[in-house]
Amino acid sequence: MRMQLLVSLLLIAACANPDGTHGQVGSLAWFDSASQEQISEYFTQKCEGYGFRRGTNEIAQCIAEENRSIRHIRANFFLNLS
Repeated sequence: MRMQLLVSLLLIAACANPDGTHGQVGSLAWFDSASQEQISEYFTQKCEGYGFRRGTNEIAQCIAEENRSIRHIRANFFLNLS
């Protein structure tokens, strides 16, 4: 029993990313474990990938929209579980 518990804990620990987050970057698990700074940088890089430049109003709007979008996805995901 103790050996199974030890193996389970080691497997769970192995699932953590080097930065302390869990899950694939951008996944619901990642958003649950990432800091606000990590999430902000994730959205910034995503919006830069769309062609927006840091420090502009357009990237700020993009980041806000991406943030709203993930909150909507998360809310619907958890609503559908019940």
